[in-house]
Amino acid sequence: MQLISKWLDKEDLEQLKLTDEAAKFKATLKELDDALLQAKKTGFTQKIIEADNIRDSLLIGLNYVVKGMTYFTDSNISNMAEQVKTILSKYGKRIDTLPQREESAVIENILQDLQAEPIAGMLPQLGLSQWIPKLQEANTNFDSLYLARSEKEATFISGLTREQREKMQEHFSHLCRTIEAYAFIDGEDAYKTLADRINVEVAKIKQLVKSRKAKEEEENNEE
Repeated sequence: MQLISKWLDKEDLEQLKLTDEAAKFKATLKELDDALLQAKKTGFTQKIIEADNIRDSLLIGLNYVVKGMTYFTDSNISNMAEQVKTILSKYGKRIDTLPQREESAVIENILQDLQAEPIAGMLPQLGLSQWIPKLQEANTNFDSLYLARSEKEATFISGLTREQREKMQEHFSHLCRTIEAYAFIDGEDAYKTLADRINVEVAKIKQLVKSRKAKEEEENNEE
């Protein structure tokens, strides 16, 4: 919607007789943006950053320890370390740089692999017994904070922005109807570029919403 607002700024709204409708739409769009910004102030952001840093440190540290053990002079130890290293590396390099939710899933997969035999039996011999529960704890803590923030944001957004969203949508719909009416009365040429841009943006928004719903359903099914 912000892009539509910018396009309106580039038009001669007075000549198009859209000054009032555009102003109402832009005002309610700003109200909605302000409400969304307020809704995101949940107090969880810093906690999530700290929790993410902790699990990143543990994951990076675990990789370094395992890599170091592959150079151990005892071939039994170095061979076991190589097997653990294979598990850590099969999900890619720099897992700590992945998007947060994707990182959570990858760490969970790694932990499952490490806790399955015969790898699980090797961990004590490699001195890794304490690393695994610590990484599990850190990943679980991050996910709990992330979920708590999402739930709080959803609650705030649902209550705080419903009125603003409906108000903005009402003025946007009225703006579109006004454009259609004047295009019918005065001719389409003056309104065609603006109307086409709005239609393209609306189509993109609808596709984005559809994709998000599909992704949410897929994640729910995986859980």
